[in-house]
Amino acid sequence: MKKNTITALTAALCLLCTGLPAPSIMTSSAVVSAADEELTYENLTYVVENDSITITKCDKTAETVEVPAMIDGLP
Repeated sequence: MKKNTITALTAALCLLCTGLPAPSIMTSSAVVSAADEELTYENLTYVVENDSITITKCDKTAETVEVPAMIDGLP
């Protein structure tokens, strides 16, 4: 009987805690950088992040794709 009561209280406490907001998760997802503008180079779409380039898309109709070492002077 005592074991069932402890188990029920533990389960209830766990359910209550799942409804609480997680400030660290909400804070990090709310930060949006305005510098993430999508740019294009030939058939590639990219964004500039922390002084480097991240390729995000490629033209699906391209038969071949050449990824350059640098775009606009950034690696």
